[in-house]
Amino acid sequence: MSKKVVMNDVARAAGVSIQTVSRVLNEHPAVSPTTRASVLAAVEALGYRPNLAARSLAAGSSKTVGVLLLTTVGHGSAAAFAEIVESARQSGYHLVLTTAESSSRESLRRAMDEMEGHRVSAVIVLARRADVVKELASLSSTMPRVLLAGSTGSNGSFTVSVDHVAGARKVTRHLVDTGRTRLVHITGDLEYVDAILRRDAFLETADELGVEAHVVDGGGWSTEDGRRAAEEALGYSPDAIFASNDELALGALRTLHDMQVDVPREIAVAGFDDSPMSRCLVPSLTSVVQDFRALGRSAMDLALAAATGGDPTDVLIPVRLVIRESTRSAR
Repeated sequence: MSKKVVMNDVARAAGVSIQTVSRVLNEHPAVSPTTRASVLAAVEALGYRPNLAARSLAAGSSKTVGVLLLTTVGHGSAAAFAEIVESARQSGYHLVLTTAESSSRESLRRAMDEMEGHRVSAVIVLARRADVVKELASLSSTMPRVLLAGSTGSNGSFTVSVDHVAGARKVTRHLVDTGRTRLVHITGDLEYVDAILRRDAFLETADELGVEAHVVDGGGWSTEDGRRAAEEALGYSPDAIFASNDELALGALRTLHDMQVDVPREIAVAGFDDSPMSRCLVPSLTSVVQDFRALGRSAMDLALAAATGGDPTDVLIPVRLVIRESTRSAR
């Protein structure tokens, strides 16, 4: 096993004192450019990871929580993050934010190493992809983790998720209750756990209710994905389309508009997310409300529990269906 690199090693390699290394790492102005470059070169060559929270630890506790972003920050992630920030402030904790490429194990490892360098009390990871959750579980680290994931019960971690299954079931039942019997679901990117859960819940519920159900792979989450998938969906002669998010639903609405299909008289359309645009569309979009702020609050609560040695806990955030013009009754 290789010996852990410490500040003494950096000082020796750069030919300076430990105090000088400390000044460089803390960006103290009283260091010459040449000396600074020499120290930073030694840090890079040796792979030294500084304890960026040493002063806080000396006081007893780091009072710092890390946040690792692994997905594009959209409407939902931004709202959840805003609540994490506010909850941290109210709890007297500071946040350290970093990002990583979800498709790169090395990027993920570096991000987690950075969090360990900050000596955070716990790290909150915004990870919806199944492969990312698996990679996190394979990384050796004693740092407590809270996953804002697509589902709960992720390998002994603290996890918080909205109830995707309940949301998809609510939409499917509503469409059938309004008289629709030929349903098509446009999936999101099936590398994401929430897309899989919504698809499976749709199929199970449709089967229970005895109606015709088909699935079209949207391949992503964008409006353009929705437009393309809706064209394929029309091959099933549906009287209702349930899209895995509001962007996909918007794309489907555009395709139906271009083909002069009356929504909701001929085909009903529903989405998932209740994004701000959903209530402004014509017709306004029926959608599932996810409480992203509750998601953020719960994530911070779990981080504090993890930091104080609590047992891994799963939290499932309830959802509700908002019914609008796009699914008016066909009866």
